[in-house]
Amino acid sequence: MLIVDDDRDICQLISDVLKEEGLEVNITHKGEDALEKLKHQPYDVMVLDYKLSGISGLTVLEKVQQISPQTQVIMISAFGDSSTKARAKVIGGL
Repeated sequence: MLIVDDDRDICQLISDVLKEEGLEVNITHKGEDALEKLKHQPYDVMVLDYKLSGISGLTVLEKVQQISPQTQVIMISAFGDSSTKARAKVIGGL
């Protein structure tokens, strides 16, 4: 599993919970880095923040669909609205 969020505390919290459940977790804080990781290692699931510094979470989601369409992406955000949620679903996020 890959967690992508520029908030380091949120990344660590999600990672700790998932590791307690026995999952293998990698973390990155930039969308560009997440895409690079995905090119070199397949991930079943990506937890992706909508609002990242650099490229947006929606842009990352679109590129994930091209690079690794089998990766399930769960979008998270403290800033989302209904149009953002709808756009993410169209692209392929959960």
